[in-house]
Amino acid sequence: MKNGSDKTISVEKRALLISKILREKGFETEIIRYPKEKRSLDILVKDLSLVKVAEDTKDLNHKGFRDLLAISASTKASPLMISEKIEDEHIESGIIFEKNGVRVVNLETFIAYLNGEKISIYEWRGSFYIKIDHKKLREMREKARMSLGDLAERLGVSRKSVYEYERDLMDPDIDHGERLIDLFGEEIVGSIDLLSKTEYEIDRLKLIKRLAKISSAEDKIVNKINREGLSAVRLYRTAPDIVGVFEEESFMIVIDDHRKAVEERIQKINEAMKFSKSFRIRSFIAGKDLNEEIIRDIKESRAEIISLDRLERELKEFIRR
Repeated sequence: MKNGSDKTISVEKRALLISKILREKGFETEIIRYPKEKRSLDILVKDLSLVKVAEDTKDLNHKGFRDLLAISASTKASPLMISEKIEDEHIESGIIFEKNGVRVVNLETFIAYLNGEKISIYEWRGSFYIKIDHKKLREMREKARMSLGDLAERLGVSRKSVYEYERDLMDPDIDHGERLIDLFGEEIVGSIDLLSKTEYEIDRLKLIKRLAKISSAEDKIVNKINREGLSAVRLYRTAPDIVGVFEEESFMIVIDDHRKAVEERIQKINEAMKFSKSFRIRSFIAGKDLNEEIIRDIKESRAEIISLDRLERELKEFIRR
């Protein structure tokens, strides 16, 4: 019990530290504190990223990773995990790893990135690659009067590979990247923007539809919503209960549980509204026994109230307004 408590404190302190550093660098952040334990994410970086802080990636189960991916797909933000270990193995500094579709770095690497250091080495499916500045590579190759074929021969790769390096379609693995550096110097090394939502390349619509299909089989409410032509995903480890997309419009739903204490219900709504504030996402509260205190709080947050009994039909109507 003591070890678990110490780990929780450690993660909380790291989240506060990371948020503080981000703010000092000019980023706007919100810390998520709902639920108290086993959250799928901890920090929102306005308009950019969703950050989960952990001691080990195994601390986040598959539903937690699903939450992270679903919210990122619906808000058009990039998911990032800051962790010291991947499945009990310490993470090497200066390298970006990947777990379940989410980029993972340790705290040292993240601070180095925020301080302007180049983070250029990344792991993908068990292999390591170097991010190349494709424009600089082409410039240096042409300056050296080398053809695509010449450079390909020097590297021991195909002409097509060099062509793709120069168009930012592919990066060289570590061995071929080091050969490029030997030829042209460190100038050709690029840098990966860990918080960029454009550099996190993923087919968001395809992802949200795939996750929606899984959620439809698990959750009756989501199933009803998706039968109306929307793409919604059930969340398990954070304040919003459902996120999704309909006709290019992203939305978020909090399902009010009248069985819980009013204070907890208000806290959940307030935490969920941080997502709306950070990513300008349409927000809805679905419930049927809302007291005056909760309704007043909802109005202050500018969320819209939907009847839980007619949620799927009203949702489409509200989004189209």
